[in-house]
Amino acid sequence: MKKSIFRFLAVMVTTLSVAFLGTSIVAWVVYPEPLSEMSSPLLQDYTFENSGGASRTWTVTRRVGDKGTAGSGLKSAHEAVLKAYQDLASRSNQESSAAGAELQRLRDPAGELAMFRSAQEQDTAAMRSRMSDLQTLSGQYTSQLLQKSEELQALAVQSKSIRDETATRRTDVVRLQHELEEARTDLFRLNETIRSLTDQLVRLQLENQSLSDRRNQLQGQLR
Repeated sequence: MKKSIFRFLAVMVTTLSVAFLGTSIVAWVVYPEPLSEMSSPLLQDYTFENSGGASRTWTVTRRVGDKGTAGSGLKSAHEAVLKAYQDLASRSNQESSAAGAELQRLRDPAGELAMFRSAQEQDTAAMRSRMSDLQTLSGQYTSQLLQKSEELQALAVQSKSIRDETATRRTDVVRLQHELEEARTDLFRLNETIRSLTDQLVRLQLENQSLSDRRNQLQGQLR
């Protein structure tokens, strides 16, 4: 992918250099109107200035990149335009040479691209190994999840059974509490009955003792 990009850039820069050079030759031969040529898209990165006066000269400066002077003391606008095209062609050649050198550096077996590919292959192998480990781990987690799900279902059934039994026992507790309250009421009534009967028995015993004493007294008088 990178090789194709750098090849395309090299071809494009070379083509532009040739086009600029051809344009400069045509501009010299055909002798176009220089002021309109100065505002053409190809020369939009250049500024043209003239000194004015009777013996005016032209100065060409760059707007982008190295913003130095491309030419000065030029006697005519045509020379200024030609100088700009020559500088543009020179810069294009330099960029093409730099792109070619960069491409050659990247193609070097021990260069950055080779190191990048080696690192990429190592990363790919590591990612595949990691993917395999994650798949294995995912299978283990899935198995554990199914086991936990089954255990949860069993606990849910057991919990329902315990809840049902608890509800039954709660009902029994309420019933037994009612029965206990009734038994306590019966016991209270029984205690009251025993107390009343005990009082009656004590009175009868006292009356019986009184009668016995009276009988003994009468028997004593009859003797």
